[in-house]
Amino acid sequence: MIKRLALGTVAVLVAAVAVLVGLTLTRPDRYLVQREVEIAAAPAAVFANLADLRRWAKWSPWEAREPGMRRSYAGPPAGVGASYAWEGNEVGSGKLTVSESAPPSQLRLRLQFVKPFAEENELAFELTPLSAATRVRWSMSGPARFGARLLGLFGNVDPLIGRDLELGLAQLKKLSEEPSR
Repeated sequence: MIKRLALGTVAVLVAAVAVLVGLTLTRPDRYLVQREVEIAAAPAAVFANLADLRRWAKWSPWEAREPGMRRSYAGPPAGVGASYAWEGNEVGSGKLTVSESAPPSQLRLRLQFVKPFAEENELAFELTPLSAATRVRWSMSGPARFGARLLGLFGNVDPLIGRDLELGLAQLKKLSEEPSR
């Protein structure tokens, strides 16, 4: 009787794990998070704050987390091939490289995380001129590995990444709307 009960319990556990794995595999294998803001500045002024990776220290939501992280820059000051690498205790390490640049309307970047985990994502900025402002849409996309897909059964990555994008856009807005000095 105990043996039969133990086998029944194991069978239920195996079935539960199989259902969990099956549900996980039905989740999308990519994620996309987008946020946008209107900035009272010309597209060229906003684009300049995006395209020059050295300016990211003034608005990026990740810079404030560890101001003492080590940074290095390579390639041209802006445009395709410009890159920025970082290494820190809290923010890990990685590299950001401009992969496409169409001033003043579009910028795409390859985001490579090295630590605490290896991951490759894409950041994209789309700037749309409005009558007295610029609409900036910032998106982050990448692969949703099994672990992320499993977590997606119980929550959503959008609010986590979205908070960072919203904070960065608010800081970009503030920087871009400041009078020139």
